[in-house]
Amino acid sequence: MRNASVNHIKKTVPMVKKRLPYYFDEYKRGRSILQLARDATFSPYLFARYIVEDATILRGGKKVLSEAMRDPEGILGRDSVLVPDYHAAEQQGALCAAQK
Repeated sequence: MRNASVNHIKKTVPMVKKRLPYYFDEYKRGRSILQLARDATFSPYLFARYIVEDATILRGGKKVLSEAMRDPEGILGRDSVLVPDYHAAEQQGALCAAQK
């Protein structure tokens, strides 16, 4: 099963990367990472990494991004880390989560 999953990810990465600007816009409009990942038939974790990489000012490569994914509340929980374009999307996401 793992091999099938890895092969699927390898095949879909180029398509997902090609459509990242579309997915970023959809995320900014309020669609969740999980919904977008399902639409792309892609791993939600890997999809979230792409979103976090674009939505934050974190630079330093894979190591810094991996640390942020391990501790999202500690590193990504500050507004100062977000790119201004994503503030509205994050606030809308917080409102939706609070309503559930």
